[in-house]
Formats: sequence, C-alpha cells, structure tokens
Amino acid sequence: MSLLAAGLLASSVSVGDTNINLNDQCRMTLNHELRVSSEQVTLIDNEQEVWRIDAQGALYIKGEYSEQPEHVQDMLVEYKQGVERQTDAVIYVVGEALHITHEALTSVFSEMFSENHRVVRRIDDLQETLSVEFDNIAQTVGNETIIRGQELDSFGDRLGDTIEHEVDEIVSSSMGSMLVMIGKELIKGGGDMQEFEQRMERMGENLESRIEERTARIEERADQMCDEMMALNELEANLATTIPAFANYPLFQNVDVN
Repeated sequence: MSLLAAGLLASSVSVGDTNINLNDQCRMTLNHELRVSSEQVTLIDNEQEVWRIDAQGALYIKGEYSEQPEHVQDMLVEYKQGVERQTDAVIYVVGEALHITHEALTSVFSEMFSENHRVVRRIDDLQETLSVEFDNIAQTVGNETIIRGQELDSFGDRLGDTIEHEVDEIVSSSMGSMLVMIGKELIKGGGDMQEFEQRMERMGENLESRIEERTARIEERADQMCDEMMALNELEANLATTIPAFANYPLFQNVDVN
C-alpha cells in the first residue's frame, strides 16, 4: 500500500460506509417532529400535536381522544411499535456510520503520524462536532426520544459530503507532515520504505476487516428496516382510510411495496 493509497483508504472507507442508506423505496418520510417512547408516540407540527398513540392503541387527535373500534386500536398498537423500532434503527445506523468513519480515519492517520498528531486531533474534533449535531437532532430526554425530521434529512444528505471535504482538507494541509514522515522512514530504513509499506499494508487489511464486519451488521439492520417499512406502509394506508390525520401526515408514503 503506497503512502497516498493509505491516506485515501480512510476517505474511501469513511465516505462509503457513512452513506449506508436504505434505497429510495425504503425511506421514512419525516418532515415534522416525532416524540417516541415506550409509553407513546407523538407527531408534532409547528409545535402543535397532530396525533398521539399510547401503548394500548388509544388515539388522540390534536390532544383530543379519538375513539376507535377494537380492530383499529390493534392496528394503532402495531403502528406505534413499528414507528418506535424504526426510530431506534435510524439512530443506530447513523450512529454506527459516524463511529466507523472515525475509526477508519484515526486508524490510518495515527499509523502514519501518531495518535497525538494535530491531524488526528482534527478528526476527533470533526467526530465531536458531528456527534453533538446528531445528538441535537435525535435527542433523548428522560425515556423519550425527540426526532427533528427535517433536520435529520438535511444531516443525512450532507454527511458524506462533509466528511469527504474534511478528508480532502486534511490531506492537502498535511503534505508537509507527510514529507517529514517519509524522510524519517527513509532514514530509519536506510533509504528503503519497505518496512513502512508493509506496516501500512497490515494496518489497512486489519482495518478493512473490522470495517466490513461492522458494515455487514448495519446492512443487515437496514434490510430489516426496509422489510418492516413495507408492512408499515400498508398499515398506514389502511389507517388513512378512516383517520384523515394519517393521510395528511404519512410517514411511509414513499415506500414502494411492489
């Protein structure tokens, strides 16, 4: 593995794995605020409650109880539980993508320079910034998770580009450090870079193995999300036939069940 390839490995791994997404036919449409807990799920629009479903399937529209027949209540329980699982899965996938990105970048640049090098600190700062931003979008307060839908979509759309741009900046601004490091390796190896090349090769293989294993788990979770979204799309459509709020504020309308 060449020095340049080692640097680019972090970029390719991070950007590729950060963009682990459900395909276009399996995306949750969340343009509003969603509050999720084991007790209830609430959809908020402009700080006003649109609907709320509790664990027993009781439905509230704009804060008022809406009596439903037993079979609809059963559907509401299933829908509430599905939304809860989808929310947990989205948080897991994005969180894992951030951790994988950080691991890939820090592994490569720590091996090239050192764990305390300014480049590694810059990567740590990027991870902290992105994590804080995501925590504000998917915020846990007590036993309730608050998802700010529009901000989540925006965060996901720009995440890959943000990381790729930052890696490009890091590589460009670190050319001096790279040249110094190459000089040290040449002196240590008597003009031979073979030992360094082999060390980077081993690191790269080990890193790719770890990343692939974690990526596989994310992909498996994403497939499960997609399968359930198909079922939730149909369930939501059935609810929408009798409850206008579900027709006006669909969460799974873009799911292609064909």
